[in-house]
Amino acid sequence: MGFSIDESLNRMIAWLSSKYDLAINAIILSYIKTSSGNELLSKTVIISEEIEKEKTNKKKFIIPMSDNPGEYEEDKLKELLKSYLKNKQWSSKRIKDIMLPLLLRKDEITREQLKREFVRMKEASDENKAGLYIALISNQLGQAKKDFLRQIIHYEYPKGREKDNFSIKAEYKEFVKELLEKIKD
Repeated sequence: MGFSIDESLNRMIAWLSSKYDLAINAIILSYIKTSSGNELLSKTVIISEEIEKEKTNKKKFIIPMSDNPGEYEEDKLKELLKSYLKNKQWSSKRIKDIMLPLLLRKDEITREQLKREFVRMKEASDENKAGLYIALISNQLGQAKKDFLRQIIHYEYPKGREKDNFSIKAEYKEFVKELLEKIKD
């Protein structure tokens, strides 16, 4: 028993969508002219819009965020921070090589100062690019599972939702300085 092209297309799209969880849908438009001369356009969708929307909402990958600092003992904190800073991710490297050393030299830095430092250190070609890197660092600082970073690095929200006025908490300055020296070797 054969299938029409429309039926075959419908089956293939439905199979791909369910098998590979792809957001595939097809709309078939049909033109009809009635005997009285009225023209109609009908729409047929393979997967109903309601089901597709429901599937899309379920797939959202949400990274839990927090501003609460960790409460780790010094040994565990050192282990977590060392592991993070030795990571090959760009944000980890930028925190280790630019942000923390700058925070050790100054009590507090603003986003603007950090942008200028990124450009000065040739980590970014301009301040706009530096702003993107800082947004990524800001995301790292805000991830709930990275509460150990917030235990050490303090920030404020003076302009709404944007992190600014970064500092290393006074009780951790020597701790961070020693750790940076150790992982540099």
